Amino acid sequence: MLVAGILNLTFALEWVGLALLALFIWRKVWPPLSKAMTARANTIRESLETGERARAEGERRAAEARARLEAARDEADAILEQARRSAAQIEQDGRRLAEEEAARIVARAEVEVELERARVAEQIAGEVSAVVLRATDEVVRRELDAAAHRRLVEQAIHAAEDEAVG
Repeated sequence: MLVAGILNLTFALEWVGLALLALFIWRKVWPPLSKAMTARANTIRESLETGERARAEGERRAAEARARLEAARDEADAILEQARRSAAQIEQDGRRLAEEEAARIVARAEVEVELERARVAEQIAGEVSAVVLRATDEVVRRELDAAAHRRLVEQAIHAAEDEAVG
């Protein structure tokens, strides 16, 4: 019985030691450990919330960037379309101005040709008149027989034709 009593006493002392250890842990170790775990949980929660806010902010900024990019593309398309319309208008205006200038040049050339034609006709008429007057003068100076007269008129006609051709 003594052994059984010692065993019971040892067993009881182990339970008392275990109870004291549990009490020590519950009073001295658990509060700082609980505080540290709570602080760590709060830190993790705050980190997760900060990460979630950062992710949401990143998504918002990405959406804004996509919207700005789309607006920039639309603006670039509008600018290109305006440039195409301007180029077509400039080309059309250039053609119109070139056609008007060509018409003015042709009209001016036609006027100059007509003036030159009139000047040449006057010159020819003057030269023919001079030839006719010389021929008439020759005819008057010479004897007016029919053969000489005919020959002088034919010479005047040939001379006028040669001057008109040449």
